Amino acid sequence: MQFDPQTFLHSLAAYPLWLVVVCAVVVGTFTLWLLGKLLKWSLVLIVAAILILGGAALVWLVFHHV
Repeated sequence: MQFDPQTFLHSLAAYPLWLVVVCAVVVGTFTLWLLGKLLKWSLVLIVAAILILGGAALVWLVFHHV
């Protein structure tokens, strides 16, 4: 099945312009929200990894030099 931009635009033309705009805004808002959540959890995981690895390095250095 081929994607034809002309057919896609004609199918959108069947809907009222305000409905197309509202749907685009809803999809855009959801996409930004999802990206925000992914960035937040990425930062949480990075900070947790830094704390765990830093703690492990600290313990290793303390016991290695005793």
